[in-house]
Amino acid sequence: SQSCAMTTEIELKYQIPAEPAERLAGVREHLARLGPLAVLPLQARYLDTPERSLGAKGLAWRLRREGGPWVQTLKGRGDDVMTRLEHNVELDASALEGPDQEPVPKVERHAGTPAGEALMRALAAAPEQALTVRFTTDIQRTWVRVQHGGALIELALDEGSIAAAGHHLAVCELEFELIEGRAADMLAFVRPWIAAHGLWLDVRSKAERGDRLARAQLGAGPVATGDGLAARLRNAAETAEFGEPAQAALARSSAVQEAFLDELALAQRT
Repeated sequence: SQSCAMTTEIELKYQIPAEPAERLAGVREHLARLGPLAVLPLQARYLDTPERSLGAKGLAWRLRREGGPWVQTLKGRGDDVMTRLEHNVELDASALEGPDQEPVPKVERHAGTPAGEALMRALAAAPEQALTVRFTTDIQRTWVRVQHGGALIELALDEGSIAAAGHHLAVCELEFELIEGRAADMLAFVRPWIAAHGLWLDVRSKAERGDRLARAQLGAGPVATGDGLAARLRNAAETAEFGEPAQAALARSSAVQEAFLDELALAQRT
């Protein structure tokens, strides 16, 4: 048997600058002031076909071990950069197969959900047996939930790495997820964190970063994605990570970030 959960996530994710080292220490101290922290190890395998049938459609399909249990998760794009479709299936012992007692991904676990329908369409031209592990993540998550105004917000500090094609990318990011309440209240809560810790908004998911790494484009330069505010943030992040010096790209993104948050706040009021 297995348990399922279908959600639409509202979240913002920020990269923590590697320099100076005090940045990360400051984030940790700030988190600790909010209440007792929980720590959870997360190891994930992201699946796709050799032709990137899923990534090309904005889908991320993974098997992740969350401390003890395995969870099969499918994510897809939502209506804007703050929202993502997500369907989680927690797997019990009956789903573990083979001598290593590890799960095998199954499309039918997501049947009857919008994300599951998108997955089936994306795989229609590629047999399921062609699926492969394209990249992996090894993360330690430190998290806490807080109330701010009418919003319940989960803060998650993720530290670790993404691995693919013999390359590694460091992960050091802070995510704010709206559990319940108004997104406008979460935006008001987030802004002081940006100023206090020099955070920069990253509209890419770990799956997008891993997909880029799996395509062995490290050092190949940014992939232009358009002229909108979200696209400009994405391009600045790609440039900083894979191309020109980070300081130049992220300096450009700071003004865009403020404009982007203003746009989100306005959207939440209308």
